[in-house]
Amino acid sequence: MRVILLVWLACAAAACGGDDDGECAIVNQRVCDLACDCAEGDACRIQLGAVTLTHDNPGDCTGFWVNLACMQDEADEVDYAACDAALDSAACVDTAEGMALAYPSAECGDAQQ
Repeated sequence: MRVILLVWLACAAAACGGDDDGECAIVNQRVCDLACDCAEGDACRIQLGAVTLTHDNPGDCTGFWVNLACMQDEADEVDYAACDAALDSAACVDTAEGMALAYPSAECGDAQQ
């Protein structure tokens, strides 16, 4: 059940899918690249509000954030230019699981939806 909730939260936060699949893929791949740079080893971590989502490796991150998330219908509600700009200043934060990308929910999608 917890895994399903985390998948749903991440998908909502990822600004999933819709008409702008190319833009969604580019921005969400950037989320993964930054998340992988923040975490140590092969892991990629994203802090979504009070939840830390950990992917074991960059391929898992891309599979989830780009391949799965960009197939959802909610993507056309996201301002990808604003999200991309917010990622320019997104910080790595220390979490209980290790360093993670602080996901800019206000610009990229609210993880609490």
